[in-house]
Amino acid sequence: MAYSRLPRPGTDYGPCLPECSHTDCQQTRRQAAQLCPRCLSPIGYEHLFMRDSSDRLMHYACACQEVEHPICRPESPQPKGLRRKRG
Repeated sequence: MAYSRLPRPGTDYGPCLPECSHTDCQQTRRQAAQLCPRCLSPIGYEHLFMRDSSDRLMHYACACQEVEHPICRPESPQPKGLRRKRG
């Protein structure tokens, strides 16, 4: 399971502010607007995401709810920026 995150607009590696016509910026905005197939919320910026088996973007947290994978276990080291709910 490989994961990534989209940098928010106006940051060093994020899309330009205001919106521009750069190909990379437009692609990042399109990806951020895609809906996660599990929770139906936009992928957004600065949230971990991955691709599912159908090559759709999915939030990392949603993917961990769907599959049993060693990286999703509570005792596994978590990706930087990911916080598990305590409960």
